[in-house]
Amino acid sequence: MYNPNDGRSEIKLLRCNGKHGVFNRGNNGFDPGHPHWDFHIHKASEDALDSGNTAEKNATVTSEFASSEEAAQYFVKAVNIDQRDADLYFPTNIQTEIDFGGE
Repeated sequence: MYNPNDGRSEIKLLRCNGKHGVFNRGNNGFDPGHPHWDFHIHKASEDALDSGNTAEKNATVTSEFASSEEAAQYFVKAVNIDQRDADLYFPTNIQTEIDFGGE
């Protein structure tokens, strides 16, 4: 996310998505050529912003990842996250048990 200082709302610079098919509310059509039917990447573009859309409106099919784990690895490399950032934003001590209050 980029937070511009000119009063505009935050801008998504990069999104890595899996197959989800449904897009643009009310669009129930099946178009196998549309990126949302495959793993895809949304990257911010000046053209999208200039036309009044969200920066990351356009999507491109990718073979760079085929799972959420691979997408996370792609993202980390694409945005050049270093070890300090990885330790801060991707902690290794994730809670794996749910506490139901002694039940």
